[in-house]
Amino acid sequence: MDKKSFIIYTDASEIISELSDEDAGRIFKAMFDYELEGIEPDFDGILRLAWIPIRQSMERSKSRYEEICEKRRESGRKGGKASAEKRASKNSSKSVEISTLNQANQANPSHSDSDSDSDSDSDSDNVASLTHTDDTHTSLHGIMSNVRLTAEEYCQVKDTYLDASKLIDKVSCWLANAEHDVPDHVALVHKFALNDSWPKKRKEKPPDVPKVVDVAPMPDEVRKKLKNWKMSL
Repeated sequence: MDKKSFIIYTDASEIISELSDEDAGRIFKAMFDYELEGIEPDFDGILRLAWIPIRQSMERSKSRYEEICEKRRESGRKGGKASAEKRASKNSSKSVEISTLNQANQANPSHSDSDSDSDSDSDSDNVASLTHTDDTHTSLHGIMSNVRLTAEEYCQVKDTYLDASKLIDKVSCWLANAEHDVPDHVALVHKFALNDSWPKKRKEKPPDVPKVVDVAPMPDEVRKKLKNWKMSL
């Protein structure tokens, strides 16, 4: 997971204020080099003394961040596993109902022709409804990997909003700190977009289709009269 920020504690201001503007700038640039590339600056003297506590605070902050991310990823995995188990339990219950229905039909085969046809149609409808399974598959999205969306829902969000990934990341951070579970995550994404007036993608206007005007051929009689009129001029 890529970090997009790092923390600078206000305690560092006491160290920075003792440096010249040039040395303070070198320290500031070194923070970015160390955070993004892991490059240890080649400082000595007072700059080295100033850099060590700043580096240590950055390392502590990074370690806490990684611990939080791991906990939230684990929470997201548990949520996805619970949903899969719930769907499996639901499908198992449907299979039991189908088996029970079939056993009941085999135990009572004697019906009149009309009743048999009626029962057959009714049983077929029941079996069709019971064998229908929810094959919707959800995936985890967002910076915390905890926004549950189906492939269709994800495409819908991507096709509707600009910077849809940032919108999903915002919902992901909110969910990580939510005090209760929200079952419908796609509705939550749309709610955030509405509250924040999130910009939508402009729908492309279909190209103008030129109108085709059918011109009927001139009747022979009219053409003959027109020819005679021109000759008389």
